Amino acid sequence: NTGFALGARVPPVVTSAGMAILSSWRADEVMAWLEQYEIKPFTPFTLSSREQVLASILTASQQGYALLEQQLEVGVRGLAVPLKNHKAETIGALSLHMPIGNEETAEAVRRALPALQQVASELRNLV
Repeated sequence: NTGFALGARVPPVVTSAGMAILSSWRADEVMAWLEQYEIKPFTPFTLSSREQVLASILTASQQGYALLEQQLEVGVRGLAVPLKNHKAETIGALSLHMPIGNEETAEAVRRALPALQQVASELRNLV
C-alpha cells in the first residue's frame, strides 16, 4: 500500500485520470512535459522510462481511454476517459479504480468502459 489518500497529489503518469488528460495534449506539449518529468517508482510495476510513459500516453490517445495497472498501488487497476466540454476541450477526466483480483484486463475494460464513456458524453453539454 502506498498510503495514497483521496485528493492526494500524485504524478499524472501513475493515475488513469492523469494519463487520460495527458493523452489529450498535443504531441509537442507531451514531449515538453516529459522532458521535465522526474520518474518516481511507486510500485515494482511503475513505468520506469520516458519511452514507456510516452508509449502509454500514445496508446491512451489512440484508444480514447487510459488503462493503468499497478502503477500507484499493487493490485489496483485504473480506467479513465477524458472529460470534454461543449467546445471539445479536455477539462478533466472521469476515472474508476478496481481491484485486479481474478478479472482479466479485457473483461474489466469491456464491463466498465461503456459506463465511463456514457457519463462523459452526457456531461459534455453541461460543462
